[in-house]
Amino acid sequence: MILNIVQNVIPKEEYQYLEETMKQILEIICYDLEALNCKICTKSDGKLIIEQKDASVTEVVDIVEPSLADSILEYNHYVLRGNIEEKKAILLKIINSLEPKLPELKRINGGLFSDYSYLINNMNLRHNNCDSNDEKKYNEKFSKLSDSEKEEWYDETFQMCLLMFLLLKHQDRKDKINAIKRKDDVL
Repeated sequence: MILNIVQNVIPKEEYQYLEETMKQILEIICYDLEALNCKICTKSDGKLIIEQKDASVTEVVDIVEPSLADSILEYNHYVLRGNIEEKKAILLKIINSLEPKLPELKRINGGLFSDYSYLINNMNLRHNNCDSNDEKKYNEKFSKLSDSEKEEWYDETFQMCLLMFLLLKHQDRKDKINAIKRKDDVL
């Protein structure tokens, strides 16, 4: 819209420069929005809005330490699409931060904990699950996946990690609710 108005006022050679500059500015804006877990969407009336890409990411980055929050935001950035080694490095950082909380996670929800444990221990993250010489840790199914299929499993593991953080946050909330339910406790 703005470019159409400017096009009628500015000489053609200057307009082409301005058009290229505007495209570069929009690319920078989109890149920055991506880093903030946001995207530009078009509403049914044609207006543009900015919205969250993944609400669970936004929720988790608010409850973890800043360096981990940066890694969580980075994981979904489009520049990492197809880069399973970088995604693996970020997953390991997240997994390591959850490590001291594993007993609590197991107590809160054993079934989800079991799924989480399987993923982090069998998707070539904490152990070399692609070495057929190590019968104890070898995961034939995972080792035979294509890189894009492995990336999909890393993305699933990332979502499971987010869920673990949200479970811990919910447990804190649940403890507060239980405290207020008890008549003899003082808040």
